[in-house]
Formats: sequence, C-alpha cells, structure tokens
Amino acid sequence: MGYLKCCTVVLSAKVIMFCLSILFWCASAGLMYLGIEMFTYAGNIHHLASNYFLTIPASVSIGLSLLFLVVGITGLIALTRDDAKFLKRMFVALLLVIVLLEITGAALAIAFKEEISMGVEKGLNNTMAHYNEKENYQRSMDYVQGHLDCCGSHKADDWITTSWGKANPDMVPISCCKDNATANCTGSLTNDQFNINHDGCQEKLYEDIRAYLVYIIIIAVLLFLLQSMALCCTCYLVCSRRGKQYQQLQTPKRGSSYGYKA
Repeated sequence: MGYLKCCTVVLSAKVIMFCLSILFWCASAGLMYLGIEMFTYAGNIHHLASNYFLTIPASVSIGLSLLFLVVGITGLIALTRDDAKFLKRMFVALLLVIVLLEITGAALAIAFKEEISMGVEKGLNNTMAHYNEKENYQRSMDYVQGHLDCCGSHKADDWITTSWGKANPDMVPISCCKDNATANCTGSLTNDQFNINHDGCQEKLYEDIRAYLVYIIIIAVLLFLLQSMALCCTCYLVCSRRGKQYQQLQTPKRGSSYGYKA
C-alpha cells in the first residue's frame, strides 16, 4: 500500500511538472513579446524619456524569456528519464536564477516608477524646444501626440512659448489634431480649437510607460507562484527514493534460519 501511494505521488508530481513545463513555454513567448514591444516603444520615444526606463526592463524580460524556454525544455527531458537527476537539479538551479531575475526586474520596475514623471517632463520640454531643429525629435513628438491623443507637455498652449510656436503663431503641430478631424485640421488654436487635443502628453506618457512596468510586476508574481510549485515537485522527484523490495533467500538446508535478503 505504501509503495502504491508513493508511486501515485511521484506520478502526480510528474504530471504537474509536465504542465508547468508547457506553461513555461507559453510564458517564454509572452515575455519575448513584451520585451520586443517595450524595445519598439522605447525606440519611438527615446527623445522624450530616458531609454533605461524601458530598455532595462525589456532586457530583463527577454532574458527571462530565453531562460524559461530552456527551463521548459529541461523539464520535459528530465521527465522522460527516471535517472535524470542531473537535469532535475539543473531545472531547480535555473528556476532559482529566474526567481532572482524576477526579483531584480520587479525591484527595478518599482524604483523606476518614482523617476519616470520627472524624466518624461524633462524629455518632453527638451524635444519641444528642438522640434523645428532636429527631424528625429519631431518624429518622436509627433508619434507620441498622435499615439496618445495629446498635445504639448501639460496643454496645447505649451507650444506657444517654443521656438516652433514663435515661428508659427497661434499654431500647433498637425499631430495634435484629433483622429476624426485630421483631414480638415490645420493646427490653428483659434479656428480648429475643437479639432485639436488639448490634454497634455506628460501624464499620458507617464501612465503608458508605467503600465509596462506594472505588467512586469504582475507577471513576476504569477510566474513566482508557478515556479514555487515546480520547485516543490522537482525537489520531491530528486529526493524521493522508491522503497526497495527484498526477498528472503533460504539456504538449501531445511529449518535453517540463515539466509540473505536480495
């Protein structure tokens, strides 16, 4: 009965490990997508906010993605062989490394949340000041204003005090126009005031960047729970030893109490 119970527990642990290995592959794909998305977004706004707000978490996300892929493969291979204790130990070691990376990524995400607002405001003001001087600054600002339906740093009137605004009185860039009025919008603050987005970009850009960091924190917590289950199952499979069955070997002499167990 005890042997049967042990086999049942081992089988259950293997089934859980198999399911977790598949989930790790899914997590790998999700983290890779999130990392690439953050890198792309960082490339579009790199003049408006410091790159490290997104590039460092994006790098951690992609690194975790590759590790989860290796972990999933290692876990499945380890399940095919009962004597693959080295692979099971490697599985545990990789999970511990991932836990450390998740803690690092979550800590960075929390730390950056306090610095993002100041960095975004400084980046927006600098980009607007050089809007008519550098094409890449203009491209970044137009992307944000069109993507987030905003205009200026705090409000559309912020453009009036910039060098571009002085060269174009009572005007804002066309990227400030609302999506449904772009064809008829000239960017005039007087004639097109109802066709222009008047909300500033600072708060919206801050919330957009912060959302990526919140995703990382949530994903890290969920994956930590999965890893805890995987660690428990793997440690059990590594440490478990099936009870050996012994058979009494009697000596040829009848009534002899001597013998060996094998």
